[in-house]
Amino acid sequence: MIVGGGPSGLAAALAAVEEGKQVLLLDDNSELGGHSLHSIAQVDNCKKEKLNGFPEYQAIQKLIDELLNFRTLGNISKLKCVWAL
Repeated sequence: MIVGGGPSGLAAALAAVEEGKQVLLLDDNSELGGHSLHSIAQVDNCKKEKLNGFPEYQAIQKLIDELLNFRTLGNISKLKCVWAL
């Protein structure tokens, strides 16, 4: 189980699936990318479609694309936030 879909969580999940492990990735946002994507948008006061020009955004999208290329078991679910386990 990996908590957090930001750059570190995505990298950890990708490394684990590349080693043949099953991964449960949990995040409290509806989109992967973590604070790095939110910070870019806030600093530059821009909409998501304008983020493609940022190298940081491209790097995050590459991680997400690589991770989603692996076969997924089960469903991708969007649930209510859980702040404690």
